[in-house]
Amino acid sequence: MGEGAATEAGCQRIAVFLQNRARLGTLVCHIPLVSSLRRRYPAARISIVAPFAEAALLVGEGLADALVPWPRRPWGQIRTVRALAADALITLRPASTFITLLVGLSGARVRIGFETPLARRLFTAVRPRDLTIYRALNYLRLLEPLGVPPSLAEHLRDAAAAAPAAIDPRQENVCLMPGGASPFKLWGIERFLAVAALIRAARPAVRFVVVLGPGERALRQPIARSPLAEVTTILDTPPLAGIAQAVLASQVTVANDCGPSHVAQLLGGPYVAVFANHRGQVERITRQWFHPRPGARWVSGPAGTPITDVTPAEVYRAVAAVWPALARGPEARVGASAGATGG
Repeated sequence: MGEGAATEAGCQRIAVFLQNRARLGTLVCHIPLVSSLRRRYPAARISIVAPFAEAALLVGEGLADALVPWPRRPWGQIRTVRALAADALITLRPASTFITLLVGLSGARVRIGFETPLARRLFTAVRPRDLTIYRALNYLRLLEPLGVPPSLAEHLRDAAAAAPAAIDPRQENVCLMPGGASPFKLWGIERFLAVAALIRAARPAVRFVVVLGPGERALRQPIARSPLAEVTTILDTPPLAGIAQAVLASQVTVANDCGPSHVAQLLGGPYVAVFANHRGQVERITRQWFHPRPGARWVSGPAGTPITDVTPAEVYRAVAAVWPALARGPEARVGASAGATGG
């Protein structure tokens, strides 16, 4: 089909091969790509192909119609691709030569993926896989050959608007995301509460919204013992719409490198992330997992130090730098520093 935009008639069945990672953050980074397809082709049947059940999140969000489990054995994989009978196949798995071959020989009119020597020969369009930009933006590049307008935040904004109100946006709120799947990424609830106390001392009217996942319920106890307990609302395992609502109702979000943090990043509001640098890899990690933009900062310690060495004062300075100072006019939020603050 080449680089031209697909017609409505030519894209009635679309299948997307997700990257092979079941983490929430990776799944959230797929939302702009799949939601952009849904907006461009509302009548199309969109299938998500993945070897893990967690990908059903995209079906539950109404962005796709079906999750197609990816079999382990080659013959099952061949049968799966044939059964898809897709007009358009998009693969985010350039490292899988077999998937590239199956997509390339599938007969789909549109075959798109990241550039590899084999993909250049077999796909209708390829795009470079850029590991130096935020992952969600990297995925969105694959839609350029279709002429699909990129939709970064619209799905999450719409979901938040449709959810029952749990947070009063008329108040001054700060959203805290102290969880994470890996222990080395956890800054610690005591430090989150310490930076919250610094914010509260500077802005006595502020309230806090804490997003917790299913593995983080033990954090309820230190929050309940904190002097900030009475001005803190805990959201226990909220849906993406609830996370989005909390972010949109808050002046700033402060987060570990965790799955819910990508909801905040996609929504584009003031944001501060605390990243681990115990292996000296923070520059490489943030290139893919942090969206640099006005009003966003990441904070980390020197190479080789644990994340717990980052002080609440350092994070508070980053929060103060991105806070939407309305008294200075509408340009204040745009003028906030975007990028890194070192340890």
